[in-house]
Amino acid sequence: MMSTPLSGNREVYMKMRSSVALINMGAFVKKGRNVSDAERGAILFWIAAGTMYIYVYDGGYQSLGSVAVTFNANTWYEVRIRMEGRTIKAKVWPLGTAETDWLLVVYITRIQLGGAEPIGPTTICLRTAVDIASKDYADIRVTPIPRTGF
Repeated sequence: MMSTPLSGNREVYMKMRSSVALINMGAFVKKGRNVSDAERGAILFWIAAGTMYIYVYDGGYQSLGSVAVTFNANTWYEVRIRMEGRTIKAKVWPLGTAETDWLLVVYITRIQLGGAEPIGPTTICLRTAVDIASKDYADIRVTPIPRTGF
């Protein structure tokens, strides 16, 4: 497990691959506020069984949105997740091909934040499901996004 403290608006970039096509892996892109061992307000980017999800934790993980994606086993993919204000955008594409448009755009409401700090990653925790597939992450980068309109 790896974690990097962050604050504010951010863009997360990484590469990932799995030994199976129906991968089950992702990354936390915002750490929540610990309330009775629950990470209220945590944001999770997740890909499972051909679907890309963005979840928020507010007493339980709830999907903010999802989109079908195609993955091939043993193929590297690039992932970009952008968190700006209350908007989260995500995209994934095969390494070595042209970067795609945003595949998934979701918006966070105040209620979904569960009283946690303002939107913006504070921690990245790589996470993989317990199964027999091998999973790899590489070239993880977090870039601040300047605030505008102030």
